[in-house]
Amino acid sequence: RVASLGPQPEDDEKAKGWKATLNALVDDAREAAAASSAANIGTALHEFTEAYDTGRLDLSTVPAMYRPHMDAYARATDKLRAVEVERFLVQDDLKIGGTTDRILRVEGREDLGLVIGDVKTGSIEYGASKMAMQLAVYARSERYHPSGMRSAIDEINLSRGLIIHLDAKTAECSLHWVNLMDAWEAVQLAASVRAWRARKDLMARADD
Repeated sequence: RVASLGPQPEDDEKAKGWKATLNALVDDAREAAAASSAANIGTALHEFTEAYDTGRLDLSTVPAMYRPHMDAYARATDKLRAVEVERFLVQDDLKIGGTTDRILRVEGREDLGLVIGDVKTGSIEYGASKMAMQLAVYARSERYHPSGMRSAIDEINLSRGLIIHLDAKTAECSLHWVNLMDAWEAVQLAASVRAWRARKDLMARADD
């Protein structure tokens, strides 16, 4: 886009407009770079939490910039035990497949059984409904094996899911229960809407 502006005009008034446009493009580039940086940090934190939950990470080896995040994560998840990490699941009725971050046990809460968990590093202020629907689908899915076979997740909790929010900006970590029963109702509604929108019998040529 900068190249498309051409050289700076000699006319002073046109030059002002040219500079203003160029400055706006620079601002856009800075914003894009910051967004990319945030995404990279989020990816790094996800990988650190995965390594920690699978016992492959010694916190003392974490780079200084991520140490506050991981210390907070370790404290917040002290009672959580990752039974499975990054497990690919399928929901055949809805024709949906995806990878859940965690299948968890909560220490001292045997009544909960297994709980679907997801690690979020960005803002969770918005999009709660989307996150809840995602976890509700996972809770009603099956493990997918390379052979194509499926296996049920015994003891899975269909009522509650868990969001582990590791804030990339503040290095704070908090746990949030998710209402999967209401979210599953939303999933079914969305599936009905998708099926309705796919209908091909809503129009016919007037001369038929």
